[in-house]
Amino acid sequence: FQQATAPFLGRWVSDELAQGRSHESIELFRRLVADMPGRGIYRYGLGEAYRKRNKGTDVAAATEAYRGALECSDAPAEAWRGLGLVAMKAGDNAAAKDAFVQYRAKAPDAEDKAMVDFYLSQL
Repeated sequence: FQQATAPFLGRWVSDELAQGRSHESIELFRRLVADMPGRGIYRYGLGEAYRKRNKGTDVAAATEAYRGALECSDAPAEAWRGLGLVAMKAGDNAAAKDAFVQYRAKAPDAEDKAMVDFYLSQL
């Protein structure tokens, strides 16, 4: 089942996040991470949901989720972008720059490369 659904996971995670229901997405991704801790895509989704909700300790939770995603073999390159965004928000320009450089190296043709390049020029 996991092998058959793997090609669709990125799209499903993206679709879930696009619904704009951060609280529900956080709960969903928490459960998925608990059930399949080695799936970086779910840890990335959790990080994105926390980053988008942006309440209380969400920046720290997003950072932890992104770092967890990057430890997985299926880590999406976008986890580097998310890590860069939360570091930039926290004022850690060095960490943001490092994360954005990693993202650009892993996804050189990303649709948002112009925006990431702009962020890099501002750091």
